[in-house]
Amino acid sequence: MDHNKEFEKLIKKDRDEHQAQSWRGNLLGYLEKVKADPTIAKLAHARLYDTLIKAGIRDIHENHDPHVQRLYKYDESIKLYDFFSEEFFGIEKTVAQIVRYFHAASLKGEESRQVLYLMGPVGSGKSSLAEKLHRGLEESEPFYAIDGCPMFEEPLHLIPRHLRKEF
Repeated sequence: MDHNKEFEKLIKKDRDEHQAQSWRGNLLGYLEKVKADPTIAKLAHARLYDTLIKAGIRDIHENHDPHVQRLYKYDESIKLYDFFSEEFFGIEKTVAQIVRYFHAASLKGEESRQVLYLMGPVGSGKSSLAEKLHRGLEESEPFYAIDGCPMFEEPLHLIPRHLRKEF
């Protein structure tokens, strides 16, 4: 019986935290939230990039593993992203390219209007990478949408372009 109570308590705590982060309202209410905390107005690229970086970054040569030193030259600077380190091995360059894509897209560059396309042979980890990125978005900070709005994206996009500078 004790385990059931602990499990119930854990579920209630998670539900309460989720409801505390939840918000429903109109555009004016959202503008007030953004005024209080401008960081909530991030697009998906920026949210995912922040999630990838928050887990930690190391240089591949930091652990002084002899196997790694044989695979990569010492002057070759490759970053290891801890977000991926538990599940993916040997695709450090590919992961670095994916993170660079999200970094550039988060800065609203050309990449933000492009699609990330993963290609490679069967079994090379494309689906696993996509699932890991998906889990990262699910674990990131909550995002907001206007109640009843058919556009499921950043509500600030509802503001006409010619008025955005003033906002």
